[in-house]
Amino acid sequence: MGIRRVTAAAVALAVALPAVASSASAGPSRAVTFRPRPVSAPVFAVAPPDTDPQRQRHVVMASDGVELFAETWLPAPRHGLRPPARLPSVLVMSPYTGYNRTTRTSQKIVAALVPRGYAVTQMHVRGTGESGGCLEFFSAREADDGARMVEWLATRSPWGDGTVGAIGLSYWATTALNTAARGDRALTKYLKAVVAAAPVTSSYDHVRNDGVHRFWVTNTTHNTGSMYGYSLLSGHSPTETLVTGEDPTPVVEALTDPRTLPEPAHVPQKGACVAETVAAETAPGSDYTTYFAARDLRPHAGSIRAATLMFHGHRDGAVPTIMQAGFFDRIRAPKAGVFGVFDHEFPDEHYSGLRPEWERADTFPMIVAWFDRYVRGRRDTGVESWPAAQVQGSDGHWRVERSWPRTGGPPGQLALSAGGILGAASPTGRSVVVDAVPFDDASPVAGPNQRVVFDSGPLKERLEIVGGPLLDTWVTVDRSDAHLAVALTAYGRDGEPLPDGRIVGARSLRHVAPFRHGGFAQETGAPAPVGVPFRVLIRLPVIDLVVPRGGRITISIAGSQTTGPGVEGTAGLPVSVFEYPTEPSFSGATVTVHHDCAHPTALRFLLPSQTAVVLDVEERGRVFPDRSVPPSLPDSDGGHARRSVCGVAAVDPYALTG
Repeated sequence: MGIRRVTAAAVALAVALPAVASSASAGPSRAVTFRPRPVSAPVFAVAPPDTDPQRQRHVVMASDGVELFAETWLPAPRHGLRPPARLPSVLVMSPYTGYNRTTRTSQKIVAALVPRGYAVTQMHVRGTGESGGCLEFFSAREADDGARMVEWLATRSPWGDGTVGAIGLSYWATTALNTAARGDRALTKYLKAVVAAAPVTSSYDHVRNDGVHRFWVTNTTHNTGSMYGYSLLSGHSPTETLVTGEDPTPVVEALTDPRTLPEPAHVPQKGACVAETVAAETAPGSDYTTYFAARDLRPHAGSIRAATLMFHGHRDGAVPTIMQAGFFDRIRAPKAGVFGVFDHEFPDEHYSGLRPEWERADTFPMIVAWFDRYVRGRRDTGVESWPAAQVQGSDGHWRVERSWPRTGGPPGQLALSAGGILGAASPTGRSVVVDAVPFDDASPVAGPNQRVVFDSGPLKERLEIVGGPLLDTWVTVDRSDAHLAVALTAYGRDGEPLPDGRIVGARSLRHVAPFRHGGFAQETGAPAPVGVPFRVLIRLPVIDLVVPRGGRITISIAGSQTTGPGVEGTAGLPVSVFEYPTEPSFSGATVTVHHDCAHPTALRFLLPSQTAVVLDVEERGRVFPDRSVPPSLPDSDGGHARRSVCGVAAVDPYALTG
């Protein structure tokens, strides 16, 4: 077995690139230190929109005559220093906002950028806040709205210097990328850089999984609540706290303030598309309809010209990591990505309480340096030397990859075999699963053949499963409709599930057409062939899962799986209500899973690049922590994941999905 080391490639990286230098941590073999280097200085004060409302509050007309409202925070004189008359702008396009209101994250953006001489503009997405129109969930018209705001900021605002950046998290990351990918090129030529955390690059993948709903009741409630809450309540949620000026104000009180209410003329506009959008988002079918095709950014990723910095947490419970597949890899503009063990957030602050010791204290220095380079045009930031992708394994170590979720590393495979074996070289037999009722690991009423489990047993070596793994399987069904869900669960040496060690994917057997643009795009279902074996690819979320030597993994196949590890239900309801299960087809179909050499079934995945450089990064409370970085990271195939199965070498899963 080879060894993945901090090799001559790491030394060359450290010497040649000013943003990456040798770590000061002790030890015979050091990780390479990543240190972002902003060049702008925080020398100005901040003027909120109330300072000069005539100048800092403005309306831009959309193509259909809808009024798009925006407010701007500007640099102000401080200690005798006056900001220049012309400034670069950074645009936030959010539905989660109201008059004179910032969220916690947008407050941090203002604090990081405005003192450094950037104007930060917060635009209310159509149908929310003070903007007119109706909330359209990532439509082409939203992209056009953003493009028009970009052009206004660059060329017609009182401070515009011809350059604009955009930044966001979740929905407002999506609006930034949507604008960059599909906005009118004549207008978006002023958009020089985008920073996007957890963007919804496919509205379909947000609520469905390759022909299968992720628990229809939960998603219906979420999407309906979003439409009515953020649109008809002017961007407010009944349980949140607003920030109006400097004082936190409960939303009930804020809604009695005339300044926080939408313009009366906008109120009838806000409900115009709600019923149509809710119906499309929450329909019980799982086809990739024209509605979802119009909200898929993957085919447009190559059109982005703005330099793109992306963040996405592998533990994101709101925007599935499968969004990474087919998008980031296809961006041709300058790009960098940070993909690690965090939730639906920027990696600087784990609001969920997940791994606080791993919070990236260098997140906003990265963001500032990115805008300094690509919006301001400063060439002394060292940004061009940054890794294309920084990836964190579930053991906490960061490394460099040339892209993500494709790594350039070798493929691995673990074949299923009779007797519940995972990792056979010459698999045999078949297994039977009945797609009958929802299943979760805590269910006391699992019937016969409701699931089948395959176990690797204790691993001889460390195993690191990266990218987007999939189960490549052959099945025979006795009915023309069935769903299969696959859960991969990892365990430590002590036999306990690893904290970050369970992922779930699913596929409808009526939706087995080839993937397009790296993602699911089957417009209508078709009856599954009955009585004959056929091949099904079941994708799992993008992950970087490290299983220690002596640990093990299992593959569970059932009609439905929960994303959680299997815990007791709440209020008498099954755990599946809270753990986002995939839905079964309710057809009662019997599915035969083949796993012999004529029809092999195998978990397919990538391994890390064998020349990957290990990174030492600044984490919360510790500057370049002296974490135990081994002199070398051992081959990460569990001892046998690279071996042939039935004489056939492992296959790159992305060769199968595009």
